[in-house]
Amino acid sequence: MGIMNLRRAQWAEIALISFTACTNQDLGSDKEQGDRYEAVKDLITDLLHYANQNGLDVEAIHHSAFMMYESEISHDNIKEI
Repeated sequence: MGIMNLRRAQWAEIALISFTACTNQDLGSDKEQGDRYEAVKDLITDLLHYANQNGLDVEAIHHSAFMMYESEISHDNIKEI
């Protein structure tokens, strides 16, 4: 994983820590991926609820976010070759 994507993951972890603190969820340890999986899923779901409540196109956000993720991962792979 490239430096920029490591930073992006760190920013996401900060958001996830804040989210789980507000929702009384447990991130669990690194060995307990189930708790972390559920927390990430819940945060993404709540962000989609937020987008919908604010008149944003949820399907477009979902699609473009995944496309952006794939592009960023692909960009890392090109740099590492």
